[in-house]
Amino acid sequence: CYRDSGKLQESVPLLEEAVAIQRSCNTSRHQRVALAIRHLSEACVLLDETDKAMELATEAMDIANVSLPSSDSDLAGYMNTLGACYRSQGEYDNAISWYDMSRQLLTFIQSSHSRDLDLSIS
Repeated sequence: CYRDSGKLQESVPLLEEAVAIQRSCNTSRHQRVALAIRHLSEACVLLDETDKAMELATEAMDIANVSLPSSDSDLAGYMNTLGACYRSQGEYDNAISWYDMSRQLLTFIQSSHSRDLDLSIS
């Protein structure tokens, strides 16, 4: 992993290339495009490129919102990425809001799965 090896800056061009490849292979609103953008955003957060990270995370979330079902647990990851962006900008209330939305979604999904399991056992 580039982050662990201290070569995070070197990963950015590769992540940018991944975004370009996903955009060329898929529609612009495809979940693979969103995931590639999210990974680039997360690298930017770690490199303190907070404005770029926020722009990318917002775009990724927008795409994820239209390409994934509203109860997809992957959405929680996008919410956490936005929370990390807000945290890196010192906007802690917004960060907490995104982290809490992620928690709420995962709690909802977990309770839905529990209800489904209860119904299958009955």
